[in-house]
Amino acid sequence: MKKRFLSPLTIAELIIAVVPVIFYLVIFRSMPEKIAVHFSGSFVADKWAPKFSAEAVLDCALGFIGLLIGKGLTRFVAIFSDHDKESAQLSRRIMVVTEIFLTALFSALAITFL
Repeated sequence: MKKRFLSPLTIAELIIAVVPVIFYLVIFRSMPEKIAVHFSGSFVADKWAPKFSAEAVLDCALGFIGLLIGKGLTRFVAIFSDHDKESAQLSRRIMVVTEIFLTALFSALAITFL
């Protein structure tokens, strides 16, 4: 049987990760030329940058960073977990939820920061 290049889980995570990029592209024209990219402890903007700066673009990439962290953790757990079939299945289920959670969390953070 031919192995798929991308699993349905990975495709779903990629869709979640691309949402901040689409959001950024949709609101780009209505954004002011300078946007707040850093806030103080009292939530007052203390650093500004152009709307097409590295900070703004990296904010969009947070969903993909969450995806990469989730995939990395899954590999790490698979390598270092015991190889009992039952515990391996449980570990895999937990890591699936963790991957989706991290991707969604980082994507939500990206949208919040924009």
